Amino acid sequence: MSSPKKINLQGFEDALREKISASFKFSGIFLETLTLVSGRHLFVNDVPDDDELKQQYPDFDGDKEPIVGIYTTPTEGIRASTGSGSKHDWTLRLDLRLGAVAEVAKEKLEELFEWLLVEVPGVRMGSFIVRGVLSSTRPISFRREGDDGRHASATVRFLGVSLD
Repeated sequence: MSSPKKINLQGFEDALREKISASFKFSGIFLETLTLVSGRHLFVNDVPDDDELKQQYPDFDGDKEPIVGIYTTPTEGIRASTGSGSKHDWTLRLDLRLGAVAEVAKEKLEELFEWLLVEVPGVRMGSFIVRGVLSSTRPISFRREGDDGRHASATVRFLGVSLD
């Protein structure tokens, strides 16, 4: 058995963020009209807190506006793949912060998760064509020490073919 191959997902992460921004809408009276904006609602590997967002966007409302973080690893997009040749398999973590309670965040992350399973296969993202999106862990709510508890997280497994 060969050792895992290292792949660079930075182009993929950015393309995924842009695909979500261009095509995805949450359900709900306020959310269904909200266009998710990179740098305000969508982030890769680093998510600012609400106070930082309010400094940049004075009209930002953390109780109503979702924040989605797309995470690979602390090595900024370099990820081990279990695939071989041009076929790759990798996992990303998605975190969502929204509303006042974790169950709302979990419900909305479930919407995004379901959308990814249907809308992303067959799409070119960065230097990859996504062949499949699989569930690694369904959205779960979580609470961080000293936090307000309005978070949910899921891991998503992607199967893709490298175009490089």
